[in-house]
Amino acid sequence: MIKKLSHQTLQSNSSLLQGILFDRLPWRFLIITASLVAALLNLTAAGFQKYFIDSLSSTQAHQDQQQVFFLVSSFICFVIASLLTQLNNYWGLRESLFAQRKLAQRLYDQSLTLKSESLEKKTVGEIASLYATDVPAATILLEQTLPFGASTFFPLLLTPFALDYLVGTPLLEACSLVLLVSLVNTALALRQSRFFMKFKELAALRTSYVNEWLQNIRILKILNWMSAFESKIFSVRELETQNRIQMVTNGQVMNAITSHATFLFNIVAGSVLIWVYKKTLTPGDIWTVFWILGILLNRPLRQLPWFFTFAFDAWTSSKRLRSFLGITSFEDYDVRTPQDKMPSESPPLLQIKNLNWIHEGYPILKNLDFQINEGEKVAILGEVGSGKSAFLHCLMGELKCQFQVFSFKGQPIQGKVTHEFRRILNYVPQETFLMNSTLRDNIAFEYEKSAIIDPELDTFLHHVDFNTTYEGLTDGLNTRIGERGVNLSGGQRQRLSLARSIVQDRSFVLIDDSMSQLDAETEKKILWELFEGPLKNKTVIITTHRRTILNFVSKVYEMKEGRLYAVSKEEAQRVKT
Repeated sequence: MIKKLSHQTLQSNSSLLQGILFDRLPWRFLIITASLVAALLNLTAAGFQKYFIDSLSSTQAHQDQQQVFFLVSSFICFVIASLLTQLNNYWGLRESLFAQRKLAQRLYDQSLTLKSESLEKKTVGEIASLYATDVPAATILLEQTLPFGASTFFPLLLTPFALDYLVGTPLLEACSLVLLVSLVNTALALRQSRFFMKFKELAALRTSYVNEWLQNIRILKILNWMSAFESKIFSVRELETQNRIQMVTNGQVMNAITSHATFLFNIVAGSVLIWVYKKTLTPGDIWTVFWILGILLNRPLRQLPWFFTFAFDAWTSSKRLRSFLGITSFEDYDVRTPQDKMPSESPPLLQIKNLNWIHEGYPILKNLDFQINEGEKVAILGEVGSGKSAFLHCLMGELKCQFQVFSFKGQPIQGKVTHEFRRILNYVPQETFLMNSTLRDNIAFEYEKSAIIDPELDTFLHHVDFNTTYEGLTDGLNTRIGERGVNLSGGQRQRLSLARSIVQDRSFVLIDDSMSQLDAETEKKILWELFEGPLKNKTVIITTHRRTILNFVSKVYEMKEGRLYAVSKEEAQRVKT
C-alpha cells in the first residue's frame, strides 16, 4: 500500500517535492530515526563524561569501576552515534540516486510524449539543463537536506533540555539563543537560495547558447558571425561570475556566523549560570557546557544554513521540473465529429475534411480537404512557407490541429486505428538527421551494423543515384560522415535520407520536399528509380515546389495561403514555377 501510494505521489506534478520525500517511505523514517538516536546518544555520552569528571573528585568506594563504566559507556555512545551519522549519509546518497533515476525517466517519457508544437519554445539547452542541473538539485533533498535536517534539528531541539537536566541551564534562555541564531541563518540561507536559483537560470541560458553555437560553429565561422554570437555567451558568463561572487560572499558570512555561534553560546551560558543564577559549577558541569555548546553543536550549527539553502534550492529546481512536466500534450488527432465505419465498400486509405491549424492566434491551415487511395502517388505543390510541411506534421499528429473528419481505411482515427496508421507511416524530412558514424550505420539507422548487408545497401543507394566511388567517398560504406553529416553536401544528405526510407520499408511514405538541393536531372532520375522501384506499390505523399514531380504522380493538390486545392496535372503545369 505504501509503495502504491508513494508511486502515485511521485507521479503528481503538483507535489513533486512531497513525492521525492515520501517515496520509499520506510527509508525516510529510517534516516530520521537514526538521526534522532544519534543525537540522543551524543547527549547521553556527554552525560557520562560529566559523571566521569565529577567521579574523579569523589571519595566513594568502587569509584574506579564507576569511572571505567562512565568512560566505556561514553565511548560506545559516541561510536554508535558516529556510525549512524555515516550510515545516514550513505542512505541519503542512495535514496537520492533512486529518485534521480525516477525523475530522469519521467523527463525522458515526457520528452517523448510531447509533440513538436508543445516543445517549440523549449531549446535543447534548456531541456539538457533539467537533466544536468535540476534533477540532482531537486533530489538533494534526500542526499543532503533530509540527513542534514535530521542531524541538525534533533541536536538543536534536544540540547536545551539536556543542559537543563544535566547542568541546570535555564531552558527559556537556551531555547531563545538557539532560535535567534537559527533565524539569522535561515534569512541568510534564503538569500543564498536566490543566488542558486539565478545561477541555474543563467547556466541554462548559457548552455542553450553554447549548444546553438556548437551546432552551427562552421556556418558562423563562414558568415563571420563568431564574435557577435560568442559575445552573447560571454555576457551571460559575466553575469554568472558576478552572481557567483555574491553567492560565495553570502556563504562565507553564513560560515562565519555558525563558526562563532558556539563561542557565543559558551560565553552566554557560563555568564548566566555564574553571574545571574549564582550557580556553583562542578568540573563536570563546566566540561558538559563547553562540550555540548562548543563541540557537539558545532556541526549542527554549521549545517543549519546549508540545510535551508539546499531546501530552497531543491524547491526552485522542483519548480522548473514541474513547469516542464506540467506541459500537457494535446490529443493526437482532434476530430470534432468522430464517425463510425464509413459505408463505402472501398473507402480511401486516408480521408480528411475541414482540417484547421491555428498557430499563436493566426490561422495557418484553413478548411483543408484531402483524400488518398492505397497505392496512390499524390503531390502537394506550393511555394516555400505555404504550409506544405505543416500539413504533413498535422497528418503525423505533431501539430495541434482540428479535423471534422479523419479516417484511415474507413475507420475514424482513434485508438487501435491510430496505432495501425503510425505503424505503416514513414517520413522523409527536409532536414536530415545523420549520426556521427559510418555511411553504413546511417543508412541502416543502427550503430555498428555488420558489413554483411552491404550488397543490399548498395542497391538502395543505387535507387537514389548515390555511388560511393563517384561521390568521392574512398572508404565506401565505412566512410565516417562526421557530426550531422558535416562531411557531405546537402544533396548527398538528402539522398541518404531517401535511401534510409527505403530500408525502413513502410507502406505509407511522406516525402517533405526532400530533393530540394538536387539538380533537376538528378531529381528526375531518382524519382524514376523510386517510383518504378521500391515505392511502386507504396502510398506516397510528396510535397515540393517543383513541377518535375507531375510526371510521376496520379493526383495533384495545390497549397495556397493555407488552403488546399485539387487541380489537374495540366492546371498545375501551367502555373508559373
